[in-house]
Amino acid sequence: MELVLLFAAIVSMMMLTLFIFTYNNTIYVERLPMAVKAFVQNSFPGEDIDYAMVEPGITRTTYGVHLKSGVDLNLDVDGNWDKVDCNSKEVPEQFIPATIRRYVQSNYADAVITKIDKGNDSYLLELSNNLYLKFNDNGQLIGFGY
Repeated sequence: MELVLLFAAIVSMMMLTLFIFTYNNTIYVERLPMAVKAFVQNSFPGEDIDYAMVEPGITRTTYGVHLKSGVDLNLDVDGNWDKVDCNSKEVPEQFIPATIRRYVQSNYADAVITKIDKGNDSYLLELSNNLYLKFNDNGQLIGFGY
């Protein structure tokens, strides 16, 4: 009997952990933190938020914001971004460090940056020609692929 209870407790804890890690919840735009709403208003003036998701985590909570124009953003509670995905449109230049922007313009003049992910010490870009470029914080190319 004790073995059955122990097994049930372990399964319950595993399900709770899975729920916590996969929890995504749509929230009302009005419930977004002020910093997130200010970021959208300042960075994408005139754009409306279509919907937003809150993604609670163990160390930080992030917000996925989808604009009516199709732009997808990931931000933390303070309005710091780590992803700007404009799908087929060009990412606004204020999100791209100058050295990286110059590299892409010099080497891929036919393509535009459609997505940028900011990591702890790197940037991952997707270009309109489906090429992925990875740069370090100094703007040096450190990887690429399709």
